[in-house]
Amino acid sequence: MTQDNSHSHDPQVSKKEADRYTGMAEIDFAISPSVIVCGLAGAVLGFILAMWATSEIPIVFATTIVFGVLSGIFGLFVPWWKPR
Repeated sequence: MTQDNSHSHDPQVSKKEADRYTGMAEIDFAISPSVIVCGLAGAVLGFILAMWATSEIPIVFATTIVFGVLSGIFGLFVPWWKPR
């Protein structure tokens, strides 16, 4: 199964139409409040789960960092209300 991307460079096709046809989505890599909230929530969750599982500080620290980073990446895809 091949995908035809010839219409994605057509100036008469809007950006929204081209994205719909090619399956591409625009991602804003800015640090929005949703990234910060999701990252902090993930770090707290990682800390709680790691402390529940073990008391070894390096493992707790690594788990907290990993959960925070992965949750922050998830936060990139969470829409945030932006006033006009």
